[in-house]
This record gives sequence, C-alpha cells and structure tokens, in this order.
Amino acid sequence: MTEDEQAIRELVHAWTNANEVGDVATLLSLVTDDVVFMVPGCDPLGRELLEAAPPVTSSVQVEGINEIVELQVLRGWAFTRNQIDVTVTPASGEAVHLSGCILALFRQEADGRWRLARHANMLTTKKLEQGRLGGVV
Repeated sequence: MTEDEQAIRELVHAWTNANEVGDVATLLSLVTDDVVFMVPGCDPLGRELLEAAPPVTSSVQVEGINEIVELQVLRGWAFTRNQIDVTVTPASGEAVHLSGCILALFRQEADGRWRLARHANMLTTKKLEQGRLGGVV
C-alpha cells in the first residue's frame, strides 16, 4: 500500500469516527473549501451542509461500517467506492437503517494533505422493525 493510499484510508476512518460522534470541527478539517455533497433528490450542497449540522448528542446512537471496496490514486486526485451500513437510533424515535454505496473523490491540497472534495451518497433508508430488515437481518 502506498503512502497516499494509507493517508486516504486514515481520512475515511477519521471521517467515520467524527460522523459517529457528531464532531463537526473534525469533519470540516477533512474537506476542501469547495467540497460538494450529492444526495439523490437534493441539490448539491457545500461546506454549509456540515456547518449547519445539528450537534449529535448522547441521545443519538450511530453504529455501522464504512468499508472501502475500491481505492484508486491518480496524480493529486483519488477516489473510493465504499459500502456503508449504518443504523441511527434517536432516543425519542425509531431506528433508521441506511445502506448502500458512496463514491468519494479526494484531492491532495497544497499542504500535502488529502481532503474530501466530492461525495456522492447513494444510501437508501429503511426502517428497522423488531431488529429485522426485510427478513434478512
């Protein structure tokens, strides 16, 4: 594994951990100034998506996996294709299961650090019922 590949894997790991605890400051440090988030059914959003995010508190439990399925580095740019499987459980509501793929583009900035530049989220939402998802889980 190259140094760049390792740095991107560490960035994905830091992103996942910061998401789970609602650490917006860390998330903002991991993205470019011109980051674009794409989610089906919504217009693309930039850093303001993270800046406006409500803080995650201990009343919300986030558990799951973010597995890199493919990672390619191409002269200052890189992409990952990730498989995501996460359950978000608010204290006052039902658990929501998110599953699917993400395509993420990373750019190596002038300081040598890799940062997330584009994020295409293709997750679908399904409600968990009595610990089962469609009879599969």
